[in-house]
Amino acid sequence: MNFRVVDAGAGDGAISLALTAQGASYCRENMVCVETNLDLAAQCRAYRFRTHEMDFLAFDAGGIDAIVMNPPFDNAIAFVQHAIECTPRPVFALLRLPWLASRSRADFHRAHPAHILVLPRRPSFTADGKTDATDYAWFAWNTSDDRGERLIEPGRWDVLDVEPKEPRR
Repeated sequence: MNFRVVDAGAGDGAISLALTAQGASYCRENMVCVETNLDLAAQCRAYRFRTHEMDFLAFDAGGIDAIVMNPPFDNAIAFVQHAIECTPRPVFALLRLPWLASRSRADFHRAHPAHILVLPRRPSFTADGKTDATDYAWFAWNTSDDRGERLIEPGRWDVLDVEPKEPRR
């Protein structure tokens, strides 16, 4: 199956690595990293991801199956807006939960309600595994299947189960 995923503002490729490590139905050759920082783009290339050294806001995401991102917090609306406009396919953004609470983003949230998957544990963004004092969530848009049926509902939130559930006894 040729399932193309764009990692927008890929940084060092951590999200792409996590996705391909899960044995998903796509492989490294189908991951497309978009990153402006030349050193970080080189790291994505070292992981054998197809990499575009450019601003995601100028990237044409036509013909892809999903967009994932951990956009810069101060430019997240522009990243998400561009992704939503580029494709009717799913868009997933890892963002701080406080991204919801802002007068300047309120109109965006009204126009583009996301399904929010709250992470019960704070992720680490450092090699030493330490976390910051901020809670995070995956925000999802355009989550219909090919028949137009909603896979997850916009305007809802859930806690993302990350630990395997113990079997009932």
